[in-house]
Amino acid sequence: MDRITEAQVGAIMGQIDGSSVVSYTLQVDNYNTHCFVSMQSGQDYVIRISRKGWPQTDWKLYKFMRECAAAEVIATHTDMATPQTYFIDASLSVINAVYAIQARVPGTVFRKIFDRSEEEDQIELLRLFGATAAKIHAIPLPQM
Repeated sequence: MDRITEAQVGAIMGQIDGSSVVSYTLQVDNYNTHCFVSMQSGQDYVIRISRKGWPQTDWKLYKFMRECAAAEVIATHTDMATPQTYFIDASLSVINAVYAIQARVPGTVFRKIFDRSEEEDQIELLRLFGATAAKIHAIPLPQM
């Protein structure tokens, strides 16, 4: 999905936030389109709209559900900020795509910073990335 109307953004956001949309911007990425939304309530959200993958909506729905569960586990067991997911919709009733509404977490995508950095800075970024991965790998697995 490369376009979304103001009415569609309002309908999507009306499901979780009763205030009006102040502004929104659309960013098309490799696997999802991200719609960054600011609301009159002062909350900032991101609507993650699935773009690629199998045409079946179930696969995309489960993908968002797995990501939501993983973010919750990471937030519970580490000091890392993860987005809270408020709503996942695979009904295709508002837009013709599966989407998830999440709290917007401040920051920049790692690859965007990395790709623009000098080699010495890239080495430090990779060290920090490794430290972050170590925190995730230290999370205890659930007993089955």
